[in-house]
Amino acid sequence: MKKIREDLHKIPELSFKEYKTKEYILSFLNNRVENIIEIGDTGLGIYFDFKKEKTICLRCEMDALPIKEENDVEYKSTLDNQMHACGHDGHMAILLSLIDDILENKVKPLHNVLFLFQPSEEVFGGSELVIKSKILDDYQVDEIYGLHVWPNLPEGEIFTRKKELLSEPIEFDIEIKGKNAHVASSFEGKDALYVGVELLHDIKKETNLIDESIVHIGEVYSYGQRNIVSDNFLSKGTIRVFSSNIKNRILDIINRWCNFYKRTFDLDINLVINSSYAPLINNEELVSKSLKYGVRLLKYPYFHSEDFSLYLQKIKGAYFLLGCGNVPPLHSSNFDFNGDILNKGKELFINLLSN
Repeated sequence: MKKIREDLHKIPELSFKEYKTKEYILSFLNNRVENIIEIGDTGLGIYFDFKKEKTICLRCEMDALPIKEENDVEYKSTLDNQMHACGHDGHMAILLSLIDDILENKVKPLHNVLFLFQPSEEVFGGSELVIKSKILDDYQVDEIYGLHVWPNLPEGEIFTRKKELLSEPIEFDIEIKGKNAHVASSFEGKDALYVGVELLHDIKKETNLIDESIVHIGEVYSYGQRNIVSDNFLSKGTIRVFSSNIKNRILDIINRWCNFYKRTFDLDINLVINSSYAPLINNEELVSKSLKYGVRLLKYPYFHSEDFSLYLQKIKGAYFLLGCGNVPPLHSSNFDFNGDILNKGKELFINLLSN
């Protein structure tokens, strides 16, 4: 399993471009599996029909990130500015190793199993593509499970939560169109930059008072010159929440301040909201079931997000976090982990398939 992970780590590919990864998976299977389903250009489903009543789906992600790897390891990325900085190589290794165990009769599931290799988790669209493919319907999946390697949780231990585990990500853009003028005649202009800064200040000041949420402005642009009143402003931000009530409160605040500044300064303010997927909310019954396999409960959810949540809106399931110990954060250029922990992830999946 460590070798599979290291092989895949060398060939990280970006979302919807996981061609070498797909080729590796098919080569590993080496015509040993009869039922392989293609999902889009790069996704794969591997189905085992054991003639049982229930079907369980185990899902992993395939894509990597546009990051230049800084680790000095034998299995370092061989592709420029592309890296498995989120551990998806390890997730795939767990599933491929488990498939190999089933083929070698080392593991005998008590249910039918659909192994799902999903493209594009880092960029929205991967889980949506899977759902639209109808593979989950065609194979009548009853339960779905996934996991993610997770820094700063005890190495080799598995955690989850009943109900909310990860947040809903909402992206928003605010574009302001003003009127330029020379600074000496600034009264003739409409300063989009000034209005934008004041608007963001008021939005942050009010939304910071709302618990169980994050409102963050990550990008701000205004193009012009030092002696010219700016006629343009663009900001890009993200919201993280666990409930629709809090989401609606925050969106109301942003809308209200945009409308206030639009009226006050008589300029165009365009607010665009993009909500990609819901919070990841586990099935309580299945989480309770997993506790007998050594899974531990977290007290609080994380503000990270995962498109696995789309599956949980359709099928009951649970998502788990596999502790990596004290390692660099996800999405960093030096993220890495001890490959031995993958055995714990596989053990959990074996237990879920065998009971």
